[in-house]
Amino acid sequence: MIDPKDFVTYLKTQGLEYFTGVPDSILKNFINELPETHLKANEGSAIAAAIGYHLATKNIATVYMQNSGLGNAINPLATMALVYKIPVLLFIGWRGEDKDEPQHEVMGKASAKMLEAIGIEHEVLSIEENKSKSQIVNAYNRMHNQQSPYAFLVRKNTFKSTQQISNIQGTHQRSSVIKELISNLKPGDKIFATAGYTGRELYALAKKMQKLEHIFLGTGAMGHISQLALEFALNSGKNTYCLDGDGSAIMHLGNLQEMSQKAPKNLKYIVFNNSSHQSVGLNESLWKPGEISRALKSFGAEPVDALDKLIQSKSFSVWEAICGQEVMDSLPRPEENPIDLKKLFLNDKIK
Repeated sequence: MIDPKDFVTYLKTQGLEYFTGVPDSILKNFINELPETHLKANEGSAIAAAIGYHLATKNIATVYMQNSGLGNAINPLATMALVYKIPVLLFIGWRGEDKDEPQHEVMGKASAKMLEAIGIEHEVLSIEENKSKSQIVNAYNRMHNQQSPYAFLVRKNTFKSTQQISNIQGTHQRSSVIKELISNLKPGDKIFATAGYTGRELYALAKKMQKLEHIFLGTGAMGHISQLALEFALNSGKNTYCLDGDGSAIMHLGNLQEMSQKAPKNLKYIVFNNSSHQSVGLNESLWKPGEISRALKSFGAEPVDALDKLIQSKSFSVWEAICGQEVMDSLPRPEENPIDLKKLFLNDKIK
């Protein structure tokens, strides 16, 4: 395995000193050792930042991401980096290469093919330290000579573990909020939840409380759960709750503006803000406590300050729940497959 601190030091000796991207669980130990990182809202923005950095300095930027976000990065890679011949070094955490959660299966198989399809050279980063350094030298030379991006797919357990420390405190505990919300559900009410611990805690509590038919888990597609919940609310007429996270909410912020403008009376939006991408490594997000409420208010929404007010509201309501980083003990992953969970949600019989 690679010592992430030594690896980052070696990258800097090769002139790679600018790091930007979106946190990833496979790359978390690498990211934790970066002396300075320019966190971005989504992977496409990270590619754009890397291009801007190169145009200003003529130096090569390093971008990190999970392969689930590769789709966000393809557009600026294909339409700017490759068109203008701008080198960018990519480290892509390779979820779904082998047995993994259902949401990673498709992208796990497609990641290398996607890079090949747009003409980006790539290889798997070796877990052997000396070989990985040789790979970096080769990649740097190819980027310099060809003026083109180069990508490394990074497998699980490539980097040694590092200590993660976080002192983020909150007013609310996410699981307690979710439990109270489930307890107040009425027949026909539905809850949509973003990926990560929010969705996993919702699943665990709904299963324990025998309310699985009320929930839909956004197992991936970060930043899109609000749009999904909005269209469901508009077209179903059902009382709809959307549980989002700070890292997810900022990825596609325009969704929140549309949601606030359309403001269906049957939609209630809760965003948990612990100022971090918690489930992929505790890396800080771009939101500070209270900032999401101010953003939603600027979009036209009127945030409430408590869960009971949101539940009792007869109109569109939003609530930013400032929470810490506590996670339920022994948090399970769904036992049911996604199709069976969808059938429960749609009140179809599982065959």
